[in-house]
Formats: sequence, structure tokens, C-alpha cells
Amino acid sequence: MKNNHIIMLFIDGFGIGKANIEENPLSADYMPYLNNCLGRPPTTLEVFENEKLIYIPTDANLGLKGIPQSATGQTTLFTGCNASKILGYHLPAYPNKPLIKLINQYSIFKQLVSLGYIPTSANAYSQEYFKLVEKGKLKHSATTLSVLAAQNENPQKSNLAFRMEKEMKNDLAVYMDITNKLLIEEYGYNLEYREPQKAGEILAHLAKKHHFVLFEYFLTDVYAHKQDKAKIINCLKDIDGLLKGILENLEDNILLITSDHGNIEDLTTHSHTRNPIPTIIFTKSNKIKRLWRKRIHTLEDITPTIIYQFSQ
Repeated sequence: MKNNHIIMLFIDGFGIGKANIEENPLSADYMPYLNNCLGRPPTTLEVFENEKLIYIPTDANLGLKGIPQSATGQTTLFTGCNASKILGYHLPAYPNKPLIKLINQYSIFKQLVSLGYIPTSANAYSQEYFKLVEKGKLKHSATTLSVLAAQNENPQKSNLAFRMEKEMKNDLAVYMDITNKLLIEEYGYNLEYREPQKAGEILAHLAKKHHFVLFEYFLTDVYAHKQDKAKIINCLKDIDGLLKGILENLEDNILLITSDHGNIEDLTTHSHTRNPIPTIIFTKSNKIKRLWRKRIHTLEDITPTIIYQFSQ
């Protein structure tokens, strides 16, 4: 299955909640393209598949009590190591020193490079971001640290370089809000607004030249914490357009949708949830569907399954 490249769409705070339109925006029809592919909203707790995909509810609690958090959840997702069990607790926000050490050793980007594959992050970064990090006003997320772990091992690998404004203008990167709206309206960037479907086409194009393409979207978690339903609805519409652009140009490659913990599926609370997250694999291959059905149970199974699939 080495010829099937993978796009990993990481949607922060994307859990499986009740089929209640008032509480769970994912149970409404704000994502008609995704719901049509699934044949239902992403609210079921049962594994199912059709000719397009397999949908697998996945435990994000990592064997500990309490509410799952971003630093440990994302570290687990991008390394295959149970970060919460290693620390003994769920850690919010950004990885601490023990988790950074874990990422530096087991990052999915580093693992793939060591096996001879070509991974890349499709997210575009702004100059403002790196200035804030340099001033100590912002820390790298587990996602960014996972790329850096591979960069440190392979500084000459151009596909591991962070994509910036130049790549955005050349349709080689997608900003974290999908549409460029934040860069244009908040930072005055000389960019065009991008239709979500066009952003999806860019990700599909990158998958033709890279074995593994990661795109991180975290505004879902940001607005779920604020319980801002109007902005959440806009997020879901943008994600839906992104999915349409990817899937209509995916060819024989694979789209993987996953998350780190629940949040957006329950607007009765501003915190994360203990709900399972949906792991959705878009592929025509029954062999690949069987592989993921057999191997995926918890968040720590995602990276090992990606690595295993490439070995087959």
C-alpha cells in the first residue's frame, strides 16, 4: 500500500456527540458534503463503512480519568505513544519538556523520513507567529514540534520546511483558517480570499508529491471553548468545502480525518469532553478499510497504523 499517499486532516476538538441539533452542531446539516459521504451525520458510536470510507469511533481518554487535553492528546496522536500515561495526567495547551522529548524521538514526520518516505506539513505559517515564539509570547504546538523533530534530523529536506506567504501565493500551502481571512483582515496581508474548495484542491495536489500530508485546523476548538455557535457553523461550512475540494481530487490516495479530543459536539459546556472522536478514512480499498478497522481503537493507534500501512 506504499502507492496510496495519505492526507491527514486534524480537526481539533472534533468529537462524537448526541444527535441533538441544539447541543451538537455536527448533528445538523452544516456539513452537507460530509454527511452525504457518510450517509448520516457523524453522531453514531458504531463502526460502519460504505464504498467511500470507513468510520471508526476512537477512544481519546488515554486510559486516565479526567478531561482529555490538547498537549497530551496531540502528542499521542503524532507519536503513537500514550503521553497522558507517561506523564500520569492530561496536559492542556502546549507540550512540556517530557513531551517535547517524546516528540523529538517518535514524531510521525521523523519516523516516516527515517523509513525513506516524504512527509510534509501543508499549513502556512505567518512571520508574526515566529516573532511571537521568539519573544516567548507563544509556544509551539505538538504539531509544529513534530515537524521540527524531523527538520532537526534532516535540515536539508526542503519538503520539511515551513510553508510561508510565498507558498500561499503559489497555491502550495493553506493557512490555518482555510480562507486567508484572518491574515487579510487582522494582519493586512496582500492575499486573496480563498474558497475552501480551492484549499482542498491544494491539499490533494500536495498528496501527489508527498507520501504524507498533514493539515491542522484548530478554530473548531477555539470557538467551542467560547460556545460561539455562529462562528462554529462558519467553521463547519469551511471544513465541508475543504473536504469537497480534497475528495474530488484525491484520486487513489487516502484522506484521514481525526482529532485529539471532543469539544465542538457539546455546546452545553465550554470544556473538552470525554466523548470518542471519529476516525474517518476515505479510501476505495477494502484492504485498507479492513486494516484500519482491525487496528484503530484509541488515539495512540493512529500513527502506528499509518506507519504499518506504508510498510505493506
